[in-house]
Amino acid sequence: MSGEIYVQDFAVLETLFKRFYKPLRAYAFRFVNDKDLSEDIVQDVFLYVWENREKLYVSDGFHSYLFQSAYTRCLDYFKK
Repeated sequence: MSGEIYVQDFAVLETLFKRFYKPLRAYAFRFVNDKDLSEDIVQDVFLYVWENREKLYVSDGFHSYLFQSAYTRCLDYFKK
C-alpha cells in the first residue's frame, strides 16, 4: 500500500489486518520459530497501530512500516 495512511476507524484497521496478518505472522515466525509467539507479535503490531492511530502517520510504505515493527518486536523478544 502506498500513499498516506490514516487508521482512523476500525474498518481501515480490519482491512490492513486481513491483508497483512498472514505475511507478517510468517515473517515473525522466521525469527522466533514459535507459532504462538509470532501470532502475539503481529497482534501487538496491530494493537500499537490502533492505540496510536491519532498520532501515527505513514506517508509511503505502510507495508514496510508493519514489517519493520514486527522485526523490532522480534528483536525485543530476544533481548528479554
